[in-house]
Amino acid sequence: MLKKFVIITVISLATSTSLNVETKEKKADIVIYGGTSGGVMPAVQASRMGKSVILVVASKRLGGFNMDLHNVTRYADEDGHVRNEGDVQNRSGAYKISYRTITPKAAECTNLLVPVLLSALHIAFGSIRMEPVFMSLGQSAASAAALSIDAKTSVQTLDYKTLRRQLVKNGQLSE
Repeated sequence: MLKKFVIITVISLATSTSLNVETKEKKADIVIYGGTSGGVMPAVQASRMGKSVILVVASKRLGGFNMDLHNVTRYADEDGHVRNEGDVQNRSGAYKISYRTITPKAAECTNLLVPVLLSALHIAFGSIRMEPVFMSLGQSAASAAALSIDAKTSVQTLDYKTLRRQLVKNGQLSE
């Protein structure tokens, strides 16, 4: 029987100068590291699905950040006007993100879901990294973990149709 699932959301130990670590052993179905919306949302979803959750936060606060995409280059043109290069803006609407982007290959690591540090090209990640997308990916990861526990299978072998039904029920996908 599978006992533990880890959902990695944000690794930011470098931002904390000192951590008060409690040494008492705790047990839970799902352990989530990260206190931003990418961590809180999967904790809420897993709890809604009846799983015990430990949310590990490396600082004393929870929070997120706003969008801060940057240009690659700023220069003055021939007329002395400031111009920006490298800004990518595309409002193409909703897009799909494959479940495979948040699950490593089973030969590499089983029962690991990584909804924030997922596999994506840098252009795609410019959109994926926004808090609402992280929240949705985190909720999907928690759903996959909870369903895998119930099915006594790894997240890599979870039946996608089962996960899809749950995502529709969550309001994350439409039929």
